[in-house]
Amino acid sequence: MSVVKLETVFKSYFIDNVEYPILKGIDLVVHPGEMLAIVGESGSGKSTLMNIIGLLDHASSGKYYLNDHDVFSFSERELAKLRNEMIGFVFQSFYLLPRMTEEQNVSLPLLYRNAHPDEIKERARKVLEKVGLKNFLNRKPNQLSGGQQQRVAIARALVGDPHLLLADEPTGALDAKTSEDIMNLFLELNQRDKTTVILITHEEKVARKCSRVLYLEEGFLK
Repeated sequence: MSVVKLETVFKSYFIDNVEYPILKGIDLVVHPGEMLAIVGESGSGKSTLMNIIGLLDHASSGKYYLNDHDVFSFSERELAKLRNEMIGFVFQSFYLLPRMTEEQNVSLPLLYRNAHPDEIKERARKVLEKVGLKNFLNRKPNQLSGGQQQRVAIARALVGDPHLLLADEPTGALDAKTSEDIMNLFLELNQRDKTTVILITHEEKVARKCSRVLYLEEGFLK
């Protein structure tokens, strides 16, 4: 069984009726428990590929199976449900809500599921402990360092117990020491909890920490 399976996925954008191909027949299989890095220069299509895998965008053609679900046949409502239940996202810019506490930010995916308040609190606190932030529950983002904010973002991605964790340039806004700490956290989650991770990056040093590295060049995955 695979977590992600892409078959001959193409993606183009049209501007003024001119086609601009971005992905040119991507084939990819990611198995449970893998930690995969996809490396590419700016403009290579990395984020487009992640958005398709994360059900945030549609391919122009091809097939995509997420845990054996043929997601290209799903409605927008079905995709939103699948995305909430199966995928956790970590971005370069954290995207924490500034007026919410650490615990409230982490709780958001469970609120969207209409989970019971007691379950939300228990799971949020458990996952914050997992990322080393159990003593900062009531702090807001502006009271945290960049590395701590990214740990909150990772906890938010994990709180729904996703099948897949997608990280788009997760160390891009961090200094070298903090980047090292965040990558060690990803490795710990992968090795200890068997979390499946796909990490998008342009940094070779970051990619080398992953168990498999693929390169996206001119729309082709190698």
